[in-house]
Amino acid sequence: MLAGAGAVVGLLLLVAGAAASLAWLGVIGFVIMFAAVAFAFASPRQSGPAGVVRSDGRVTPPRKKRQGGLMGRLDERWQHRRDEGGR
Repeated sequence: MLAGAGAVVGLLLLVAGAAASLAWLGVIGFVIMFAAVAFAFASPRQSGPAGVVRSDGRVTPPRKKRQGGLMGRLDERWQHRRDEGGR
């Protein structure tokens, strides 16, 4: 939401700078708009446990996530066939 508002404000400043022939205002608007869009597309940082705490107090690393989508399934099939020695 904040990134969208920043992109709109940046676009308004860019247009206002172009309409008023103020290059510096247009540049500031472009920088704000670019930063807002970059912030919106940046991957969110994950915070949380670096593992799973068991009942005995040991910490085990989290399981590796499966690749999703078509490419992940094709890769899994390829690895499975290679491990079995072909089919």
